Amino acid sequence: EGILLKDLYLDELTSKDVSNFINISIEKKRAFSTINRKIGVLSAFLNHAKDIGSYSVPDFKIKTLPKLKAGPPKFYDLDVLEKIIAAEKKYPHWWKLIANTGLRAGEFRNLKVKDCKDDGIWILSDPGNRTKSGDWRIIPMNDTIREILKDFDTTGEYLIPRFDKDMPKKRFRRLCERIEIEDGYWGIHCLRRTFCSQLVMAGKSMRAAQILMGHKSIKTTERYAFLSPSYLEGVMDDFGIG
Repeated sequence: EGILLKDLYLDELTSKDVSNFINISIEKKRAFSTINRKIGVLSAFLNHAKDIGSYSVPDFKIKTLPKLKAGPPKFYDLDVLEKIIAAEKKYPHWWKLIANTGLRAGEFRNLKVKDCKDDGIWILSDPGNRTKSGDWRIIPMNDTIREILKDFDTTGEYLIPRFDKDMPKKRFRRLCERIEIEDGYWGIHCLRRTFCSQLVMAGKSMRAAQILMGHKSIKTTERYAFLSPSYLEGVMDDFGIG
């Protein structure tokens, strides 16, 4: 498999090492978006090293992988979501909260009780628990979220116990597999996408959805535009050729 990227200094890196990393990642069936994200981080390190002149950095271009396919984001219809919640015997409130707030898995695990405030849930970004965008946001409180929070033990520092960091994700995947949810829809991220899809279908603006989801670019949020009741409404009226 060659030398791992993490075992190399920047000035030792070659294009062959990067190609090797990409090939191994593809063999392990990692998503192209995941591979591209890691390539992006590596490129940022190289560019920064060039800017500050601390390293004799190799001069080659790192290309991202092309999209193999494009399609709508994966989310749950409400009947499927109800099936998931009903099948969870111990922590149904976990999945309800994520579906009603759009929290990322890491944000959910690291959410502190003190950040569940009267005005909303505060998602903070700090060096120890940085959000994906690096920004902070507030998810406004409503009656539904308030009721769900009553099922959590709020006597400790964190909203959920300090399990192994992958525990919520593993539990959710096993739950989906057990109740025969369609393969490819087993991730907690589908709950987050469900939140966004329901926002858009309720007629909320793309900008509001972007802020609540914590998307860095509105292009990410616009993948849900086709769900909007006004999306392309009337665009084909009085149109015809020939």
